[in-house]
This record gives sequence, C-alpha cells and structure tokens, in this order.
Amino acid sequence: MFSDPRMTSNGRRIAFAVAILAALALPKRVELGRHAGRWKGETCVRYALEPLGIYGVESALSTRFGVAYSSGDDCS
Repeated sequence: MFSDPRMTSNGRRIAFAVAILAALALPKRVELGRHAGRWKGETCVRYALEPLGIYGVESALSTRFGVAYSSGDDCS
C-alpha cells in the first residue's frame, strides 16, 4: 500500500490515517422520506448528502445528528 522505501514507519502511519479520514469524508446520499409534490401525481423524495463516517455512526446508533453537506428534494 505505502511501500516507498524512503518513507518511515511514522510516515506510513500518518499517510494511513489521512487516507482513512479522507474516505470517511466521502459523501453518501441518504433518503429521508417521501411526500406529495406540488402537482397532481408528483412524488418527492427528501434527501441529504452526509459524510460516510457520520452516516455509519447514525446507522449504528439509530439516530440523526443533522450533519450534512447539503439537502433537498427530488420531485418527479
């Protein structure tokens, strides 16, 4: 993974920690519920883009923290 011979063991640990933090910051689209739209026959889905790490903690604890990059509605 991090096999550069010039990299120290401490440098490898730091690179690994940065890689894990970057992966946990990736966005995950989470559906929050459905509701009727403005027009007849229209259905809207409420969504939020949350960091993957926050989503994992929320799923494990079965709660919502309200931390999201963005949120909105998709209507069709």
